[in-house]
Amino acid sequence: MKKGEKLVIEKLEKPAFMTDGEWKATLETLSMLNQTIPDEAWENIGEKVISLDRIRSDGLDDREKYLSSDGKDFTEPGTAPTLLLTTVGRKSGKKFTTPVNGMPDGDNFYIVASLAGYDALPHWYLNLEKNPRVWIQMQDKKAPATARILTREEKAPLWPRLLAEGQPLWAYFQMFTEREFPVVLVTPE
Repeated sequence: MKKGEKLVIEKLEKPAFMTDGEWKATLETLSMLNQTIPDEAWENIGEKVISLDRIRSDGLDDREKYLSSDGKDFTEPGTAPTLLLTTVGRKSGKKFTTPVNGMPDGDNFYIVASLAGYDALPHWYLNLEKNPRVWIQMQDKKAPATARILTREEKAPLWPRLLAEGQPLWAYFQMFTEREFPVVLVTPE
């Protein structure tokens, strides 16, 4: 398997950590992605996630574009909205701001620590593990918030909804790592 290509669903194996419900939702989502995403779009996805350096560089560019436009017209139709998540560095104590996709749930957001299916956890996730005090910005609205990592029992029934209402590519990227994607609930104050 290579990122940036359609997955052959029949050759995929269910990750040990997934429930049957999560696996069913993942396969349905992957099938939908295979049917709806044109080949040239897959190539574009592959280019954007070719390396962690590329992902982090694009993240810095995206953050600056987001800040200069207050996030207007930043989210692609049919995907989870992009928001800015600011965490406190676990080593430096400095604030770091990262664009992430988040599925809204009332005033709250669910964020999936996917890092495009790499084995490493995103830095923002490692930071909030140490300090759950965060800040979010949705377009021009900024708020302090608290982040809480969901338990396995909380995540399992939510996974189908995250794929349907959030970012379907989370299912795609999950197939490239044995690392289970943590899900974080961000609650504004």
